Amino acid sequence: AINIPEGVTSIGDEAFYNCSSLTTINIPESSQLTSIGERAFYGCSSLTAINIPEGVTSIGDEAFYNCSLLRDIAFPVGLTHIGARAFANHQFEEIFLPDGIKSVGDKAFANSPDALTRSLRIVYIPKNIEYLAENAFTKLRDYHPTQPHIGVLINLSGKEVSGIEYGEVIDASSKIDLVEDWLFTNVGGRLYRLVTYLGTEAEVKFPSDVKGKSYEISGDFVLSPHVTSVTIPKEFVSTLLPAEELYCLHRLANLVVEEGNPVYDSRGNCNAIIETATNKLLLGCRNAMIPETVQTIGEYAFYESGLPDVEIPGSVSSIEEYAFSRTKLKSVKIPGNVKVIGECAFQSNDELCYVEMLEGVETIGYAAFATCPKLEKVVAPNSIASVDGNLFEDTPCSVYTTDANVCILLGRGLRTWILYESKAELYLHGQKVEDFIFPDNGTGELIVPDECFHGQKNIKSLVFPKCYDVIRIGNNLPFYNMPDVETMMIPDCIFETVDKDDWKAVPFFNRDGNSVSMIVSQISPSNLTKNYGFFANVDKDKCILIVPRGTADAYKSNSGWSDFKYIFEEDFYTATFMVEGEVCQELDFPVGNDIIYPTLPQREGYELKWDKSHTTMPEQDIIITASYLQKYTVTYKVDGEVYKTQAIVSGDAIPAVEGVVKEGYTFKEWAGLPEVMPAQDIVVEGIFEANNYTVTFKIGDEIIYSESLPYGA
Repeated sequence: AINIPEGVTSIGDEAFYNCSSLTTINIPESSQLTSIGERAFYGCSSLTAINIPEGVTSIGDEAFYNCSLLRDIAFPVGLTHIGARAFANHQFEEIFLPDGIKSVGDKAFANSPDALTRSLRIVYIPKNIEYLAENAFTKLRDYHPTQPHIGVLINLSGKEVSGIEYGEVIDASSKIDLVEDWLFTNVGGRLYRLVTYLGTEAEVKFPSDVKGKSYEISGDFVLSPHVTSVTIPKEFVSTLLPAEELYCLHRLANLVVEEGNPVYDSRGNCNAIIETATNKLLLGCRNAMIPETVQTIGEYAFYESGLPDVEIPGSVSSIEEYAFSRTKLKSVKIPGNVKVIGECAFQSNDELCYVEMLEGVETIGYAAFATCPKLEKVVAPNSIASVDGNLFEDTPCSVYTTDANVCILLGRGLRTWILYESKAELYLHGQKVEDFIFPDNGTGELIVPDECFHGQKNIKSLVFPKCYDVIRIGNNLPFYNMPDVETMMIPDCIFETVDKDDWKAVPFFNRDGNSVSMIVSQISPSNLTKNYGFFANVDKDKCILIVPRGTADAYKSNSGWSDFKYIFEEDFYTATFMVEGEVCQELDFPVGNDIIYPTLPQREGYELKWDKSHTTMPEQDIIITASYLQKYTVTYKVDGEVYKTQAIVSGDAIPAVEGVVKEGYTFKEWAGLPEVMPAQDIVVEGIFEANNYTVTFKIGDEIIYSESLPYGA
């Protein structure tokens, strides 16, 4: 950021020319600035904000040319001149020229070809302008065929504006009314629509009526960026447009409904509009809070609001689509009373790092947390019963849950898995999952729907347990683009596509990049089906197929399996996994196969550990037990202050704690730290040795004395 001193009267030509890393210009309100020179901020492509003070009368040619991230600007009342291409290649959504403007130069607000898809919602041209270049709002280069577009052009000047398309034109001949600087259009008879505010006040109130008549808000309604506070009068009872179309209200600092309004309210000074009868929050601004009585957060309620934080109360039962999309939220906790999280509800939150959904949340809509590039951790409850696709698309989070049924869900026959096309890693009970064992849904039938694991990385094994008699696989890319999968294990069951008539199923795995090296199938000859497409893209010249003893000939003669070059028979035995006397899972493994262990819940203060005396399957059935082992705490102190703590199971090796820094000293060791953890809490103190430094005394260039002394001596 650059701070312009109060006494500066002019920003000279090319003062910040091509300062591409400059993001913000701060100019005090009391500034004496009167002019901004030619190309002053030319090419400041990272500039997102500038406040132009009231004393500025002139903005030179190409002053803000190619400031392509500059989105909002409020022109001062006294501005009289805007030079040629002054704001060319911009991202403005609204342009309000001040009433005192006298001239606007060629292509002052032109856009480059790659920016023409962005539309101006509104442009206001006052009536007293003396010179307006016809091409002021046109495209930047004439050879590009696409025309820029303005939603509403309010042109009261009578000057021609060419080279641009309009959604609606309001000119001097239009049926318009001004009520206290609020512009209305008369669309016939008694119907008035509010279009915009043309005044200069920062804090405004909607009119009570137009000539004694009620009014609606136009679908193209917009406010100048200088407006920071809006009050809805008690007389306004018309149906509000969807919050999606009133996005300009989201950006306000304050949004108030006057007391006594029979339809809407802003209870508790919440800076939001609430539909009183339904307790539905329709629209909130960047300083909003959600009152305890709100039951629904409406669609687009905080869309692009800049909302920095939020506390969702327990009264809320539904969060509708796009409700918190494109905010500044860094973390969010969703209470268990929220049963439904709508489509894209938290999509595209660039600062969101942490999401916790409490027990009770049941349904999550399509792409609800997609495109959140900083989202690191999501905590999901057991109560989730329905998840639509692309939930974490383009989001690199880790998903933490306490039950395998939560993040798989497809065991309940759902359409799409939670991590479709995700960069996320899956954690069950706080442990990263690499070997995925499908859960027992209690029905004996598992449906693996279309695209369920599409794009999921980090999973090395897909294991279907023996509890299923029928496994039906979606016909459309169920395991496509899973580059880390090495092994798939299939029990003896009917193994077929969901659409049984489509025997040429789409391949499980993609052709390039799959690393499947072993398929273990216990399917008996009577259950073999001719699903040619299942393993079409597996390299069957290298991938090993292991089958039950005595069945190799049946596999070799079945057209769905016969292409495997290496088909080996093996005996299978059962590994029964037990925790505290209860069977938690049964899996069959061929002799010599690595044993894959289920992921189970942890307890606070304990660690669940499997008895891993068997790492590969022996020639017999086995029972594998797990124990909850108590953890004890190591407290590391430096000069009597706690530096770090670790919880470690008794008997485990204590990992080294390194990188300890103390000014003037070198770390030596932790006094009294054992190699393995005892069955008790321990406290250890850091031992340091003072560093030696040289003191040199000189007269002129001559050294008269030098001595090495320890730090602090």
